[in-house]
Amino acid sequence: ICGDPKKVAGAADVVQSIPDDAWIVYCEARHVTSFYTQKARCGELKAGMYDDHVLILDEVDALVVDQEPTEDFVYDISWRTLEDRGMTIGEYVTQLGRHFARGQMCPEELKPTSDTERRLYAHTARLFRDVEEWHGKPKQQRDIEFQLYAGESHEMGITG
Repeated sequence: ICGDPKKVAGAADVVQSIPDDAWIVYCEARHVTSFYTQKARCGELKAGMYDDHVLILDEVDALVVDQEPTEDFVYDISWRTLEDRGMTIGEYVTQLGRHFARGQMCPEELKPTSDTERRLYAHTARLFRDVEEWHGKPKQQRDIEFQLYAGESHEMGITG
């Protein structure tokens, strides 16, 4: 059972987080969120790691996001090292971005060599295409879209 072990003195079955080796755990949605958030932040979520597991949910409605999320599920992974390159993800994407911003092709030394690099390359290229497409729109349309996403409402143009 996930809970506060201090509140239930002497209860060996009450733990503060979901144990990796547990067969059955009764917990609230916040415990599940916390558990997988921590694993994602540490880079411990691996594809297929739960292929042989069964998750049984009670009160599923507590896990369904039907309004503005209260937590962000976007984490800074720029500090992680790309093993074959000897540089961080942030450094790699920054170098790619400099070439894309100049309209240049990716130089040979930055071409992706792993699945991770191929995904980073694809996402970075898409981001630059989307931004370029957005800048190609009429100024008034850009202003409307910017205000929509920023939650602002200005009479004057703000996208330059």
